Amino acid sequence: MANIGASGDGQGIAPPTTEDVTEIYDAISLHQQWFSNRGGRRAELSFRNLSGISLKGCNLAGARLIGAILTGVDLSETDLTGANIRNSDMRRSSLRGASLRGADVVGANLADAVLDRANLSKAKMSGCDFTGASLVGANLSDSDFAKATLIGVDLRDADLHGASFAKAVVDAVTVALCEAAGVVMPVGSIGPDYREIRVEEFVMSIVRHELWIASSGNLGARLDFDMVNVPALKMTGRHLGGSRLRRCKIEGGSWLGVDLNMADLSFTDLSGLDLDHAKLRGVILRRANLSHTNLTAAIFDPVPLVIGQSFAASNLEGAVLAHAMLANASFSGANLRSASMQGCSMAGASWEGADMEGARW
Repeated sequence: MANIGASGDGQGIAPPTTEDVTEIYDAISLHQQWFSNRGGRRAELSFRNLSGISLKGCNLAGARLIGAILTGVDLSETDLTGANIRNSDMRRSSLRGASLRGADVVGANLADAVLDRANLSKAKMSGCDFTGASLVGANLSDSDFAKATLIGVDLRDADLHGASFAKAVVDAVTVALCEAAGVVMPVGSIGPDYREIRVEEFVMSIVRHELWIASSGNLGARLDFDMVNVPALKMTGRHLGGSRLRRCKIEGGSWLGVDLNMADLSFTDLSGLDLDHAKLRGVILRRANLSHTNLTAAIFDPVPLVIGQSFAASNLEGAVLAHAMLANASFSGANLRSASMQGCSMAGASWEGADMEGARW
């Protein structure tokens, strides 16, 4: 029996109680007997809260987990072959090396989940949200990803043979990550349906954000957009520190010297943007598309936090920087793990203390 223990998912969902964990343990024990034809019964864990529990290495083949809360659950090396996991919440869960062969995962939320080397062959994944998920080396052969959302997804070394992506939403970031890794996406996918935002609306949002900064949050409002098409504007010198522009597409324009310190631009397409001399201290650009972007003399150094002596480092994990201009940019202490940096011009750039494990040149 695998080790089972509640740890909480760290995102506001209360972990199961000790009594809940005991019930789950007993259910899995009986399930193993059922699976081995030694009596017992199939595990019925639908709509149960399993958040933060470690189910590493458990045998849950054929189990029912419909609508279950599985956020932050350790399911690495777990056997979920033929399991019914429809509409479950599996955000931030670990499924490294797990088997979901033939599983029904329709409509599940797998945002930021790790499925490296998992076996999802012949799995039903239609309508799933894979935003920010990692499927490095996963077996996706003959699986169904129809109408799934794949934004900022890492598919390096994945086996896509026979997989269906009919009307799956695949963004430019995922395509760029695939191209950088030599992975060919199957035909049939579509681009994201970004919300079009009027220039006037975006400009007013900037004004409110700058007032929010100047008043230390007492007036105005933080700039916070998701899945929008940002119009091309002259943004030279504007203050967008702490803003959120996640899963967006920025059409262009000049962002020369813009202040994006501590901003969150995860999974956003900034390809070809002019960010010359931009302030990007502590920025989050996780799996963002920065290909052909001008980052000359941009500053990615860490930001000192008010509490204690800690620093917030810039996060460019998995970002695509292919053919970007990085001359004289400073990446001190930045997270560049698994970043794609083929063809960059980087004369005079500073990399002191940067984490570049798995980066591709």
